[in-house]
Amino acid sequence: MSGTTITCGCDVKETFVAEDEITGRKRMEIRKLELWEHEDSRQLYEEVFDEDSPSFVGYYYREKTRDNQIYVVEEDGKIRSMLHLNPYRMYVNGSGKDVNYVVAVATQKEYRKRGYMAALLKRSLEDMYEAGELFTFLMPASESIYLPFDFRTVYEQRGKFFQAEEVAPDVPGTG
Repeated sequence: MSGTTITCGCDVKETFVAEDEITGRKRMEIRKLELWEHEDSRQLYEEVFDEDSPSFVGYYYREKTRDNQIYVVEEDGKIRSMLHLNPYRMYVNGSGKDVNYVVAVATQKEYRKRGYMAALLKRSLEDMYEAGELFTFLMPASESIYLPFDFRTVYEQRGKFFQAEEVAPDVPGTG
């Protein structure tokens, strides 16, 4: 099941920098990457989404990251978790709205269960709310991950996939 979900944002702003208690050095930081830094998130993308083909990843980083926003958690100077906001123009009842599609939410395996995804979601949702965005959407791998953030299923899509040489019997004009 893939569900598309919506939310109205979050009321908690988190800009978080953790310092090591002994050294006082910055250990972990949540921030939005500058456009010229977007490629820095590619290694984590390829690591977590290893089912995506190299050609798709190349396309995504060449075309989609040109105008998206990427939020990251950096720890020990490296990106450990990320969330992408890809802009879309959505039409509801004849009215066009600019919205963001939440994608590429990922955390390095060794850094999971530390609340990084929650912090990234809260920060990005608050930023969207402050920008006047009425809603956002995503297609989750698992709906239960996003329920604590008030995301809800609004549409379920069932699909059938065919090989190029197969013809779907119920598609007009193909038989």
